[in-house]
Amino acid sequence: MGNKPTRADRIIRPVRIEGDLAFIPLSQNLEAVIDASDAPLVEGRNWHAVENRNVFYARACGPRGTKPRRMIPLHRLLMSPPDGLLVDHIDGNGLNCRRSNMRLATVAENTRNQRLSVANTSQRKGVTWHKRLRKWVAYIGVSGRTLHLGRFDDIEEAAAKRAEAEAKYYNDFATRNNRGCLVMSDASGCASPTKKDPGTEQREAGNAR
Repeated sequence: MGNKPTRADRIIRPVRIEGDLAFIPLSQNLEAVIDASDAPLVEGRNWHAVENRNVFYARACGPRGTKPRRMIPLHRLLMSPPDGLLVDHIDGNGLNCRRSNMRLATVAENTRNQRLSVANTSQRKGVTWHKRLRKWVAYIGVSGRTLHLGRFDDIEEAAAKRAEAEAKYYNDFATRNNRGCLVMSDASGCASPTKKDPGTEQREAGNAR
């Protein structure tokens, strides 16, 4: 049997610099994007794409000799959040780790900015079909309570009511509306995903494998 490869023998995937952006090659044929000025913080290790709740994030193994050996999330490495706070990706893309796309958030704020659940059958956040009434029902969670926003014949009217409530209750954390665009954003939030622009929505998980 041959000797086990040492760390020095392993090939480190290089970070690619393009202007003021740096692209980090990941597993599963994906890339993460960061500011070029942050490239020295991530070089020297291989980064991997890890899926969590239908969103991909970049992680790398922590220093050897620590047990258990921890995985380092890219966004936490760059933002160094204090205890009790999370890092929120403003556009909902866990691989867009430019500082302009990240902010510190409480658990509640981060939850508001989550993408649609895979269990959502209406494809509209905060909108569900009431079988008995045969109406679309809009709702929103605020301070641990569910506020019912009304019943509608048209799904778009229900979605619009939900978006209106998000702008009122969630402020800067008003999230993606039911078309996948930012409720409080310009049209760039709706751009089509590409491999080299993780600032837009990520490709479907099936295409990423």
